Amino acid sequence: MKINKLIDIENAQCFTLEEQTDKRSVAYPEKYGVYIVTDDKDDVIYIGMSGIMNNDGTFKGQNIQRRLNNTHKIEHKKLINEKGYLYIKIYCIPIQDGELPSCKEACLLEKFYGYDKRLPLLNEKA
Repeated sequence: MKINKLIDIENAQCFTLEEQTDKRSVAYPEKYGVYIVTDDKDDVIYIGMSGIMNNDGTFKGQNIQRRLNNTHKIEHKKLINEKGYLYIKIYCIPIQDGELPSCKEACLLEKFYGYDKRLPLLNEKA
């Protein structure tokens, strides 16, 4: 599934793999939300989220910036080496007031599944 079928890319911040690996810390949003990884053909290969909400309304876990800077530098290099991807883009979509990151992620996964009848390549489960 192409990224433009899944989201309105005009409303998302987009970063390339080079922007992430060339700097120690990329200016990903310091908010909670979802992120979508695409390959060099703009096909969605992963949908993920950052932030888990506690029952008191506070967030537990990492925001988008910390999540991507801490955990995915190694993963992106692995994508290049193992899968042969030469160009990867990451689309970040912060949640709005009243939204849950897990719900936003689930809605995107459901939309992807409805279109392709499968999950993105690197999502192992939903």
